[in-house]
Amino acid sequence: MGHFTSSTAYTISPRTEVLQLWQKVISEDAISCPFLAHGILAFSALHLASLRPSQREKYEQRCRRHQNEAIPEYRRVIQDIRPGIAGPVFAMASLVVLLGLATISDNALPKEDTLSRHRPDLTDVKALFTIVRGLEAVLKHGTAVWDTITNSCYRVAMTGHTAISGQVLELPVDVQLRYQQLMTDCLDSLLAREKSAKLACLDAIESLQGIHSELLFLVSENGSEEVELEPAYVVKWLALVPSEFVTLLQEENTAALIILGDFFALFQLLENMWFLKNVSTNALNAIQEVINPRGLVWLKGSEKQRMKLARQNLVIS
Repeated sequence: MGHFTSSTAYTISPRTEVLQLWQKVISEDAISCPFLAHGILAFSALHLASLRPSQREKYEQRCRRHQNEAIPEYRRVIQDIRPGIAGPVFAMASLVVLLGLATISDNALPKEDTLSRHRPDLTDVKALFTIVRGLEAVLKHGTAVWDTITNSCYRVAMTGHTAISGQVLELPVDVQLRYQQLMTDCLDSLLAREKSAKLACLDAIESLQGIHSELLFLVSENGSEEVELEPAYVVKWLALVPSEFVTLLQEENTAALIILGDFFALFQLLENMWFLKNVSTNALNAIQEVINPRGLVWLKGSEKQRMKLARQNLVIS
C-alpha cells in the first residue's frame, strides 16, 4: 500500500485533487473494504512489474493473486450496492477499467495457462466495452448510488472529462476529411443496405469526432506546458456509443472495427502513462488480425491518425 500512495497514485491522474482522493480518501476506505484493498494492491503490483523488469514475474504473480481476491467479492457487492459503499465501489470500478486498459498494453500479464508473454487480441479490446459500460450501469444517473458519489469527495473523479460549451477546437482539414470519409465513403461501401447499422456507426463517429476536438482543445489551451490528459477523456466514448454499435463490434463488423481503430489512435496522446504503453499500436494490430480484407485500406487511415497524434505527443510531452 505504501508504494501505491507514494508512487502509483501519481500515475492515475495528473490532477492534484484526484491524486489526493486516491492517496487519502480511497486508501483509507480500503482499510475496511477488502475488495478495494486487493484492487489497489493488484494495480500497484502491476506498476512495480513495469518498473522492475528483473523482478517482473514476482510482481505479476502478486498482481494476479490480488485480482483473484478482489473480483469475486466486488462482483457480489455490485449486485446490490448500498449507498454507504458507493465510493469504494466507484474506486474499484475505476481500477478495473485501468487494469482492463493494461491488458492491451505492453505491461499486460502473461497468459495463466502458458505464462508466456501476453499478446493482446480483439477479445481483450472488446472486453473494455463490457467493463466501461458496466461501470456506467453501476453509476446510473439519478440513482441513490449516483447521488451519494456526486455529493461526496469522490465527485472530483467524476467531473472534468467533458468540455464545457465552446471548449472544442476545429480539427485540422485532413482530420476533418478523415471523419467525413468514414461517415460517407466508408459506411456507404460497407453498410450500403444496412440502415440501422449505418446509423449506429454514424453516431459512434460523431461522438469520436467530438472527443477528438476536445482533446485538441486541451492540447492547444496548455501551449508549451505539459498537458494534463487522462484516460477518462477518451474512454468515455465506450459508454457513449449506441448498444447496436457494440453488437456490431462483437460480431466483428468491418465498419465498426475501422471506427474502433480510429478510437484507439487517440490513445497515442496518452502513451506516457505506463499502463497505456503501446495500447494504440497493440489494439490496431489486434484489429488488423481479424478484419475483413475489404477494410484494410480504411484501417491504414487509422494508423495514419495514430502517427499524426504521435508527432503531436512529441510536442506536448
